[in-house]
Amino acid sequence: MGDLGRRILRHWEEFRPTDVAAMRKAGHLHQTMKDLEDRGALLLRDLQLQGFNQVEASELLAELVYPPSEQDMPVLGEDPDSR
Repeated sequence: MGDLGRRILRHWEEFRPTDVAAMRKAGHLHQTMKDLEDRGALLLRDLQLQGFNQVEASELLAELVYPPSEQDMPVLGEDPDSR
């Protein structure tokens, strides 16, 4: 896992510890983080090729790989206003 993968994992450990524990228990934490890292790296490259600067591309990347905290969104993908 590269630098981006380690940053993604640190974010998930801090903000989604329950999800990290579940992935670790199921044995797919490393692969999930590696997949996010790979998708993130491709997204960054594609956005920069489309003319986005580094800051803009990084902000869009954050929406993909850095999910909200468990307090803000207990279930990933769920609209918190629908509760």
